[in-house]
Amino acid sequence: NVISSRGMLSGDEEICNLCGSLASMLRYTTNTKERNATIQEELYYVEKYCYLLKSRYSHKIEVEIVIAEDMKKIVIPKMVLQQIIENCVEHGFCEDMLVLEIGVRGERIKEGWQISIRDNGNGFQEEKIEELYQLFQLIEDQLNNEEELYESEIGGMGLANSYARMFFMFGKQFFVITF
Repeated sequence: NVISSRGMLSGDEEICNLCGSLASMLRYTTNTKERNATIQEELYYVEKYCYLLKSRYSHKIEVEIVIAEDMKKIVIPKMVLQQIIENCVEHGFCEDMLVLEIGVRGERIKEGWQISIRDNGNGFQEEKIEELYQLFQLIEDQLNNEEELYESEIGGMGLANSYARMFFMFGKQFFVITF
């Protein structure tokens, strides 16, 4: 609010908009009452996050989001989409790239529904992909074993955290995204 007030006093509307988006994101991420959100709610905050990204990277980032209308009421864990988009920026963006392009697509498929998030970055090394699949399997094993569930330490890595929360919510109905 202090920064936004200073922006208003100096007539800098962009500062006010940035503060509004950041405040909105902070309220969403720190709200511990609600652990889940509809895809529509999640997209609202993803758009706030993308606004902040575009403000930081200016013309070096483009984000396109296309989600089927009939998927927007599906409930997923909060912050899953944002974490994966953040991962695209953190690991896919190279300083020599002209533009980092991120595409988010959601559609109904034969097995249910699918969300894919892609970028035009360098991609993962084969070793990292194998490491992630092993980590995903470990997470599944821990979440399927009640004794280990209480002792699980899943965190740190955005993809692992997102995978764990999606698997916890959807169980065997959830399957991993491919890299």
